[in-house]
Amino acid sequence: MLHCARRTARVSTWRTCSSAAVQGAAPTGASGLDCVVASASAGPALVSCARVTWPADTATEQVHRQAAQLAWGRCLAALQGRPVAFAAHFSADPTSAAQHLTAAAALFSPAKGSETNTVPPMVGASADVWHPVAGRRSTPATNHLILAAAALPDGVHCRTFACETPAVPDFGDLRGALTTRPPLMLMVSHPSFAVGQLVSRLDDALPYSAKAGAVASPVEQAQGDAAVSLAPPPMVMQDTRPPASTPTCVGIAFSWTPSSAPTASIPAAVMETHEFAEMCRILLGAARCRGWFFSPALSSSLFLPHFGPLKQGEPPGDALDAARFPEGESALAVQLFVLDDIVVLPYQREELVIYEPRYRLMLRNAIEAAGPSGVASFAIVNAKGVGTLVALAGRSAQDDGRAHCAVVGGRRLRVVPGSTAVALDAFGLSTGDVTFIDDAPCAEDDPELAASAKEAVNRFDDVLAQARAAASKANRELTHDGAAAARVKEAQARAAHDLSWALASLLPASPGTLRDWLVCTSTAQRLRSQSKLLAKEAGNIAAQWAATW
Repeated sequence: MLHCARRTARVSTWRTCSSAAVQGAAPTGASGLDCVVASASAGPALVSCARVTWPADTATEQVHRQAAQLAWGRCLAALQGRPVAFAAHFSADPTSAAQHLTAAAALFSPAKGSETNTVPPMVGASADVWHPVAGRRSTPATNHLILAAAALPDGVHCRTFACETPAVPDFGDLRGALTTRPPLMLMVSHPSFAVGQLVSRLDDALPYSAKAGAVASPVEQAQGDAAVSLAPPPMVMQDTRPPASTPTCVGIAFSWTPSSAPTASIPAAVMETHEFAEMCRILLGAARCRGWFFSPALSSSLFLPHFGPLKQGEPPGDALDAARFPEGESALAVQLFVLDDIVVLPYQREELVIYEPRYRLMLRNAIEAAGPSGVASFAIVNAKGVGTLVALAGRSAQDDGRAHCAVVGGRRLRVVPGSTAVALDAFGLSTGDVTFIDDAPCAEDDPELAASAKEAVNRFDDVLAQARAAASKANRELTHDGAAAARVKEAQARAAHDLSWALASLLPASPGTLRDWLVCTSTAQRLRSQSKLLAKEAGNIAAQWAATW
């Protein structure tokens, strides 16, 4: 029923082939193509998706044709001979959409497992391809196409639609054609106005429908192309006219024949909400679109863990430490949260707002991987792949998966170059292998280390005294100075390593300086750098502490 808000178990089985495994299946002469395919079983539906990329200097007409044949051949193979219900296309070069879909249509024949020569509904749009966060190939594959196809259950009706008005489209015709079947909207492309306006219009026109969509570039009907003469004609598009005159909305609508009707006005569907959500994941999560929208129940099914409350408090300290300070020196595969403006240091607590689909998915994956009694962890890194493993120390989520989270920093890490990847169903979420960055061993009674620690503490005490004096002069009373001083003293008593990170979390250093401290493997050198900053910027640091503490 479309009214369920949470799923109780994950129903899809995902199978992703590596590019190396698929590349050998390319047609003759297509050695430059790099293909990744994925398929999903979502209840009665079977969905497949293929992404093909190739270098810019090989973008010939033959390569376009071979790429389409490779991608569609892999999609059809993943559907295990079941008839294709519809087909969707994203391309970096919208002018090649006709070539791609023409090649796809040629594959739909009795020899390919279809009972008729009828071409299924097709839609095309222009969108970017996701790149991993680090370790990009030296020559980016700027040419790509992402093709998806699905074999859907009996009773499914698919219909492509287009609106050529620059205003918010009126879906009256579509609504009239599907009066007795609740449509499930998908693959909507409409950048001429805000996504919120489009969703509002969809809600007004189709109030009882589960709706999901991606906002990609609009595209123009390719008149005179061989592909548009097929029956029924696919919506093959070219982005050639000015934005003001291009069709503003294209997409596919799905509807399920009602199996029963709880009320006269709200018929039931034969596909569960969580099954439709899993289908949307692979269809909408592969291309880099301008934005996505999902009905509340779909968002809940896509981005919320299948167990646990929406609000979670801080776990026990030993569990938190085990999650953020894993033992061993071998590489670890982790999800990557890319942040260039925030540096999370070891032992530091940071508040995060999770709202992008890829990071909502990341949070769900991390929680489910940890299990009901474990502590979720992931990596926060910059674009160069340097960062920290963090553990989830608290979470307050909404029904759509957006959340406010508290994390605590742990071991420092670096992403292994070339190891990052973006799954076809992940909305651009990167994963990668990481190696840990640890300080070189050094005895606590080492003269150089002891002298560096003592100097850093003395500098800190001097600047803190200046801050207190400045606050007193301004008739202000500091409220956080005592806790900061106690934190430094406690860290000093434990180890010079801990002292360096306690000072790093208190100093108003630039992101670049913080990153330098992250990759530094000498505790003494890090402490000396902090002493120099305290000496050079003593007045500015004292003034900032006096104003904020």
